[in-house]
Amino acid sequence: MDEFTRKTVMGGIDKFKQYFKFDEDYKWRLILAAIVNNKFLEHTKPLVFLEGRHDSGKTTRGAFMIAIMNDDMKYGVELIRDPILDKNGKQIVDARTGELEWTIKQYALSGIPLMAPENAEDFLLFANNRKSLLFDNIDQTDSRTYNAICMLATGGGVAKRKLYSNASTLEVGKMVTTIYTGIRIVMARRDVISRHIIIRVPPFHNDKVNERILRKKFCEDLSILRGTIEEIYNSIKNGIDLAAEQIQIPDEYRLSSYALVGILVNQLLGEPDFLLDYKQALDIGNGLKIADTTENGILEFIKTRITSNGMELTTKDLLNEISAYNPELGLEINTPHSLGQRLTDMENDIRAAGFYITKRRTADGSTWRITKMKKAYDGNVTWEEKEEQSNIPLKTLEDRQIG
Repeated sequence: MDEFTRKTVMGGIDKFKQYFKFDEDYKWRLILAAIVNNKFLEHTKPLVFLEGRHDSGKTTRGAFMIAIMNDDMKYGVELIRDPILDKNGKQIVDARTGELEWTIKQYALSGIPLMAPENAEDFLLFANNRKSLLFDNIDQTDSRTYNAICMLATGGGVAKRKLYSNASTLEVGKMVTTIYTGIRIVMARRDVISRHIIIRVPPFHNDKVNERILRKKFCEDLSILRGTIEEIYNSIKNGIDLAAEQIQIPDEYRLSSYALVGILVNQLLGEPDFLLDYKQALDIGNGLKIADTTENGILEFIKTRITSNGMELTTKDLLNEISAYNPELGLEINTPHSLGQRLTDMENDIRAAGFYITKRRTADGSTWRITKMKKAYDGNVTWEEKEEQSNIPLKTLEDRQIG
């Protein structure tokens, strides 16, 4: 890279840091590596999980990533307005001008697909038309869709039966960088979590940037940001095969191609060893209660014993049922209180497995009701058939507030 190009790239990196502002520098470096890695079509892609509480800027950062990676698409800032209504629900008319009155709601990054998981097959097919995908609030989805999202990172496909036909066709997907946001991660199996880059997004304190200004400025800088990524990619692509022969990636870094790209990018920019950055993401994943055999046992009990009619039992009776199903669980959870606490902690995991769980107080203590979630179909149309009849369920960032 010549000196002029280097100065241009470093100027672009300074802008990049402004839009991916974090409390720790390693986080923006993980994101930068994911964006550059996305340009290598044959590379396995990470699942980037932006974890944080409400209004911490998860969706905003995810949208910025999508806009940079989908570099064949044009994005812009669009003014979104809400009508000003009177007490009867009718839009107010300005008596002076005779025009309808509006209030500015937001400035949206228009045209960025914001996936709302409902149908696993549609998302796999939709991936063929995008270089990256953004899923919002993924902790509210079910296990089947979540597994489909994981398949996107490794180029998975799905067998689909055509309507009124017994013939099956296989739609082979391509590998895309998948970004999703949520308050907490779900489906924390070790095989799945090893493909994640988990980035905890800190809440804003006194440094929150005006969202309207931030989005508008980002669109003005988007071509510079894309150009910076292209320059970095061009600078490392010719040497990546040689680097793969010379650099040994330890087995713990399962996304070895992503790790290799990160190493080369950090070397190019004079940043610290990328494996140190990557290890911090791995440490977060390893810190999750992944191998909790007790929780896995409870989930297996629910999947096995809950019928379409559901189950409603006191905590004590539910403990007896679980202990009879698996005596080892009874040794691990030996009081109704400990079971109740565990079920409360597992609420998102239970939902991710496809079940609703609710608690109410009764004379005998807490009573739990567990029911199956309804499948996504109408009448006698199965979910395989419904996909053939419906459009891809999408929302865009024009439809909702970024954040």
